[in-house]
Amino acid sequence: METSRLRVLLACAGALLLLAASAVDAQSPTVVAEVLSNPNLSVLARAVTAANLVPLLSDPNFGPATIFAPTDAAFAALLSSLKLSEAQLYADQFLLTRVLQYHVVPGRDIYAKDLRDGATLPTLLTGQSLRIDRDCGWCLFFCNNCKFVVRGRQPNNIANFVTVDRKGGKVAIHVVDKVLLPESSSITRSPPPPPPAPPAAPRIDSIYAAVSATPDLSLLKEAIDAAGLAATLSDPMLSATAFAPTNAAFVALLGALGTTKDALFASKLTLYEVLAYHIVPGRAVAASLSNNQRLNTLVPMEQLTVRVVPTGVSIQGVANSAPVNVIRADAAQSNRFVAHIVDGVLLPKLDTSYASITEAVRSLPMTSTLHTLLAAARLTNALGDTTGTVKYTVLAPTDQAFVALLTALRTNLHGLLSNPSLLQRVLSYHLLPAAVRSTQLTPGPVATFLLGRSGYLNINITNGVPRFVGGRSSAGVYGADVTAGGSVVHVIDAVLLPADD
Repeated sequence: METSRLRVLLACAGALLLLAASAVDAQSPTVVAEVLSNPNLSVLARAVTAANLVPLLSDPNFGPATIFAPTDAAFAALLSSLKLSEAQLYADQFLLTRVLQYHVVPGRDIYAKDLRDGATLPTLLTGQSLRIDRDCGWCLFFCNNCKFVVRGRQPNNIANFVTVDRKGGKVAIHVVDKVLLPESSSITRSPPPPPPAPPAAPRIDSIYAAVSATPDLSLLKEAIDAAGLAATLSDPMLSATAFAPTNAAFVALLGALGTTKDALFASKLTLYEVLAYHIVPGRAVAASLSNNQRLNTLVPMEQLTVRVVPTGVSIQGVANSAPVNVIRADAAQSNRFVAHIVDGVLLPKLDTSYASITEAVRSLPMTSTLHTLLAAARLTNALGDTTGTVKYTVLAPTDQAFVALLTALRTNLHGLLSNPSLLQRVLSYHLLPAAVRSTQLTPGPVATFLLGRSGYLNINITNGVPRFVGGRSSAGVYGADVTAGGSVVHVIDAVLLPADD
């Protein structure tokens, strides 16, 4: 009877112990609470806070896992070796987070009884593991003083267990005397990728490129495009000096002339002459300019005058009431050109009336090639009549028109000059035996000085704009009605080629 009663009491006591153990386990403190309760882990507690890991480690459902918790002395030794302060470590989130991750073994709550010699423990730091070793010191056989240690991935990074089998929720916590370190590559911040390269700066190898790259010269660029000078000024081999007026300078000119940009740009002969007056053959940097120096320009027989005063350099145009100032000397340059930015538009003497055809073709800045060819063909005297009795119409191709022709023919000016028969035919095809102004042009065929069936041009007129059509080409009017004594010159944008007879 007494024996049976004793058995019942023992069974009840066992059940109560199991229930108590279960209750203790259910109320086991979290990892954070366990760390905070240990005064020897204060640096770890601050590190966990700095790495924003408190919410994760305070969760009672975190785990199972194993944490190796370095002591304050372990952190002090690490900071000394790294020559860092505690604050600097916390500030380096990259390093701090990875070091802490390396102390957490996820998925297993490993207690001292579970330690095995040579065991490899994967950590939260991807690709980096810890290893458990059995350390017996100098003893080789039948050793009784062996202990387990935990190794990091760096040389001599071996931590001894200070306290084992602490528990925080579902996590086994072992206090160790060294901060464990993974491979250096895993805690070394990769250099940030280089910033994207800025857009390549436009290549400044010509006057046109320099103008295009300068926002305050946008109106000058528009003017160059409208005048058809872009190809000439884009030549990197052009040796020249440009005086480049600002946008404000063009606006002031329009106001002074009482006109609009569209109206100015539509008057191509005038626009071309004004722009050509800003280009000086040869490269002249600011330091080479001298007071009262005369500079030839691309406008024949029209010069600029340099004024040098203590406050700077200015340029006088023949039709300017006052000199314009160089506000940015040597603003862009290469070994072939230099551009100076000026605060005004330089004005040549704008003539629309000349004494003869020869004088007109020689004086217009865009027909110098035609003048060279007329001289080679010995026609300048015949076309030089100043009495007004000779009444012809000359269709005068621009210099750029001749460049395009010579490129198409795969020759050069010397090649054209060396073929007198072709030269004579081409020039005769541009000369009409009567003075006909643009308002007098009518659609249909018109005879030229080229004899034979191929000596006729056709005139097409669309919306009041004439176009000359030859046997193998056609040309539009670049600028009309230049008076040349009793004759008239129409500047055209292409060279007319007669058909073969």
